Amino acid sequence: MPDRTIAIAELKAHLSAEIKRAGKGEAIIILDHKKPVARLSGLETSVKYTQRSKKIFKWKEFKPLLAAERLQAVIDAERSDSW
Repeated sequence: MPDRTIAIAELKAHLSAEIKRAGKGEAIIILDHKKPVARLSGLETSVKYTQRSKKIFKWKEFKPLLAAERLQAVIDAERSDSW
């Protein structure tokens, strides 16, 4: 299939459609004042889509690192150092 050409103004007006075409394998030559300046083409990728894991997410509860009484003592000690 020969490359298609498109002027910059037309490309700007239809960019999304042209990107979709390039993604499907079509090469597009971009013209600036009727002179070719660039080529728009898709990327070669082996994986097109990924699938989300089917495992159910489970929240895990952790044991507190410090007992509530001990935690208050640590907070009080920090505060006393800052004064």
